[in-house]
Amino acid sequence: MANGELTYDDFLQRLDIQNILMDAGYHLNKRDGLRYPSYIRTDSNGTRIRGDKFIVTPNGKCCFQPPQQKLYNIISFIKAFPEKFAEHRNDVSPDRLVNLVCNRLLNQPINDRPLRIIQPRRENTP
Repeated sequence: MANGELTYDDFLQRLDIQNILMDAGYHLNKRDGLRYPSYIRTDSNGTRIRGDKFIVTPNGKCCFQPPQQKLYNIISFIKAFPEKFAEHRNDVSPDRLVNLVCNRLLNQPINDRPLRIIQPRRENTP
């Protein structure tokens, strides 16, 4: 890409799904993750939220939420659960959110885009 920006392939190679899960507020569940790492969310009291669990696949690049077998990689997880990330706002597109989250986790500075406001043409009446 232009100006040395990172692509989705760079994000997939450099980041791990476990980093994304921890950034989204999940904690490693040591009791359950003997064979494959599993991540759970806890409430403000520290108790586990039932049904909010992700299991990481053996290659460490994908995860799924049991009992469904839909695999999420880094990009699809951020797009499917945007509300779990600090950069989420209503006006941010999913692709922009992926760029913001992944660049922050890779400590890559990202330049703010200038707003493109088009001035309306004024009609001159005779």
